[in-house]
Amino acid sequence: MHWVDNRAELFPNLLEGQASLSYSVIDPAVFAVDQVPPNSFCLVMTHEHSLDLELCAELLVRSDLAYVGLIGSATKAVRFRKRLLDQGISSEQVAKLVCPIGISGIQAKQPAAIAISVAAQLLQLREESTAASGEHT
Repeated sequence: MHWVDNRAELFPNLLEGQASLSYSVIDPAVFAVDQVPPNSFCLVMTHEHSLDLELCAELLVRSDLAYVGLIGSATKAVRFRKRLLDQGISSEQVAKLVCPIGISGIQAKQPAAIAISVAAQLLQLREESTAASGEHT
């Protein structure tokens, strides 16, 4: 996992033996354009809707990403899809946006439940991608 944020004070100090986390203190939109590797699974979960929209636009115009997900409700998804289309993003590109994120059937709104649901969705997609490519993990 790689966390990108321009607010360095938010990154935790992890002790040895804790989860591995790499991070970049950089403008997230710049990172989305210049540093996200091809075939990445990208989750957009920022502290403000305008930044979410900017990141979605930058990521969706790339044709080489495996997944672009946005945390939010179905209402937010409709609003963002309209705004992305208004910005000139094609309907095919906008259709790649996954929002809400997480596996279907999970209605819980607690952060831990959302995190588990999203992790499960990403694992499912990775397994599908691996099976389709003939790779084995």
